[in-house]
Amino acid sequence: MGIKINISDSNISGNVLNNASIKSNDDVNIELAKLTVNKDGTLLNDLQIESIMQELSKDVEVMDKNSVEYLEVARLLESKNSDCNSTSKRIFKHIAEFSEGVLASIVANYLS
Repeated sequence: MGIKINISDSNISGNVLNNASIKSNDDVNIELAKLTVNKDGTLLNDLQIESIMQELSKDVEVMDKNSVEYLEVARLLESKNSDCNSTSKRIFKHIAEFSEGVLASIVANYLS
């Protein structure tokens, strides 16, 4: 049995799910909806996303090497050993730009 977390219609002013770790898309389902994170609040800071990065490393091998998304994913994978918060922020920025892309599909399997 996996873990299901549903946070919706909430106003966050403290620290929530910081230093969390996602190890497999089979055992974790996080649903976030209608959230407000206040100035002093944090949500999913230092999220450990090794399984997402491992899956992305496999998928990048079959991506179109000339696509804009491939270039961004390759840069993201090259910098994956840097600061975890920085990597997470780059992933969320990437998803906003490529909402139908490979990385967005991988993350959608983890966060629904």
